[in-house]
Amino acid sequence: MAQALNGAAALREAFQDAFNIGAAVSTGILPSQGSFIAKQFNSITAENEMEPKEAFRRVIDLTETEGRSK
Repeated sequence: MAQALNGAAALREAFQDAFNIGAAVSTGILPSQGSFIAKQFNSITAENEMEPKEAFRRVIDLTETEGRSK
């Protein structure tokens, strides 16, 4: 990865006239890879966090935490 950051054109810059460059990104890697992701991509999507099962699981967790039943 260090080689990709040393002077080479970023993917998003190399293809800027053709299309966007995107990636599915887990929030867990943002602290360590955020600068690389920002340099290389002009579009990102949350990885598993956007799946319906994750969203519903979080809603259920919230309702259980507040003492409500499903």
